[in-house]
Amino acid sequence: MVEIQTNQPTPEFPFGQEKLAIRAFQNAHRAWQYADRIARKKEAISEETIKQIHFMVMDGILPESATGKYRTCNVGISQASVTPPHYLRVPELMRELVSDLNNKIEPLKTAPRTRESLAKKIQTVAFSHYIFVRIHPFEDGNGRTGRLFADLVAKLLDLKPIIIWPSQKERYLDSLEAVNRSGNLAHFELFLLQRLEERYWISQNQEMVEEIRILIHQKQEAIENQKRKEGPTNIWDKLPA
Repeated sequence: MVEIQTNQPTPEFPFGQEKLAIRAFQNAHRAWQYADRIARKKEAISEETIKQIHFMVMDGILPESATGKYRTCNVGISQASVTPPHYLRVPELMRELVSDLNNKIEPLKTAPRTRESLAKKIQTVAFSHYIFVRIHPFEDGNGRTGRLFADLVAKLLDLKPIIIWPSQKERYLDSLEAVNRSGNLAHFELFLLQRLEERYWISQNQEMVEEIRILIHQKQEAIENQKRKEGPTNIWDKLPA
């Protein structure tokens, strides 16, 4: 699960709103269980799946009119140099994201376990989260929904959960912003690979750790050379600069 772990109430809630923070934690757990069920069934991702995750995450936090429904207003992204698309474009872009993503996931489900397929899986998880956050399809709760969405994609591809600790949050945001500025998805792929390296090292899967380290080196070279990752789909080019 791509999540930010913390023992403190989530930062969206000011001091004195502990009940709301508890509700957010309970919601996230329910949404995680829902995503896990979808992944176990190996079902294709749908817009309704994404909307249901958002509904579960934000139930009782946002007004009912905004939970599980695409935004009907324009929004900004905190600490980002880009602006999400106009709200009228959200349905079209989300349809394309889901279509692109399922086309990427399906062949990887049965692909041999090679370094190449692992690289494509990482790219797919990175693509799913980054494009979702760039579209910012909901009025609020896009970060939490996007991380659960990426968790679902990772599970469908038989990858371990990716945990982002509080001390890594700034690097997480910096890696997304680096993609915003360069158009090079390798920045966010590198961040995810480094988190996965930690996860597989903890589980003592040395073979996977070595494969991930090789990919980390390749991503560092790609960033150094500032080469755009091969294969951004049409939706990438339709996002506003």
